Amino acid sequence: MDSALQLFRDVLGLSVRLDLPLSGEAVSSLLGYGDTTARIVILQSRDLEIANVALLQISAATSVASDGAASKLVTGDVAIVMETNNIDAVHAKVIELGYTALTPPIVIFERPNMVTQDREFIFRGPEGIAVNLIQRGIAATDE
Repeated sequence: MDSALQLFRDVLGLSVRLDLPLSGEAVSSLLGYGDTTARIVILQSRDLEIANVALLQISAATSVASDGAASKLVTGDVAIVMETNNIDAVHAKVIELGYTALTPPIVIFERPNMVTQDREFIFRGPEGIAVNLIQRGIAATDE
């Protein structure tokens, strides 16, 4: 994490948008492990809310994957993070095409005042590249 932050933050000038510890059943499931403790740092260029760089450091994990690295994220993985408006249909198509999904779409961060929560899943695309799809939730409106 330190060398990645040195490059993206200190050399390339990205600013830290989010830096937080991760743990719990949903995080463990999303990453493809049993009990997991991790840290995520999301960096952004200027004030752009898209095209961020996410760095993930897995500190402690119990392996539960039966088919090796394809079913979990490992050190050195590169993940493409994208948004979708129909995560369930995309997940079904990913499975139909034979790609390895680490989980079905799940809620990672429960947020109050949401009609629906953000959901995401990670799968292995061509050449084993990890793809993290996120469907944004709907915030409750004040009337």
